[in-house]
Amino acid sequence: MEINRQPTETAKRPVLYHIGFIALCLISVAIFLIIAEVIQQSGKVAFDTVIRDIFVLESQSFVYQLFKDITWLGNKPGVITMLVIMLVWLIWRYRDFKGIILLITMVILQNEFNKVLKDFYQRERPLIDPAIDALGYSFPSGHAMTGLLAYGLATYLIVVNVTSFKAKLFVGIFGSILIFLIGLSRIILSAHYPTDVIAGHALGIVTLIISIYLYQWMKKRNFSKKNDKDTLQVT
Repeated sequence: MEINRQPTETAKRPVLYHIGFIALCLISVAIFLIIAEVIQQSGKVAFDTVIRDIFVLESQSFVYQLFKDITWLGNKPGVITMLVIMLVWLIWRYRDFKGIILLITMVILQNEFNKVLKDFYQRERPLIDPAIDALGYSFPSGHAMTGLLAYGLATYLIVVNVTSFKAKLFVGIFGSILIFLIGLSRIILSAHYPTDVIAGHALGIVTLIISIYLYQWMKKRNFSKKNDKDTLQVT
């Protein structure tokens, strides 16, 4: 007797699904490399000046103070707080140990990777408010790079675990907006140049896609082992 295997989220995907993600990764890497090359060659980018003239605000404005709160979510205390909440929620509600281990591991690795890149490119930051948490070099933005991975992967883990379509849609939209606002906050607060944020998001997209594939592989591997074990027990 053989148990029929139920379809799972990690079932075989259409070829175009994988091609699309590979193409997105290649485009993101290309964007990062182009920005890095321009910065190394000229130091200053006209695009940064134009965008900063539009978005950088006075430190006394209400919007500036609002974005100081938003940028906290991308600081180390903010990310750690999110990880703790996800740890409790994923384990207590869904027993998703693989998901939380992957999330914590990838965020730590991403943060270290960002430090290596900053030390390599050594781009100085724009003039900033001393009250803003912005230490070290500027390129690429750690809030954009690590923030996109951390909150993007957290959003994905929530979406794949909840069953309600409305909940999935709400979480997906909310997570995307939050990631965008965290990146934007670094420009508004003048903690980073716009190209720092764009480059950080580009690499964040790549590591997020890699993390999603790792998660799907881990779940598929676990599902296969479970089915093999059940088949042996009833054969």
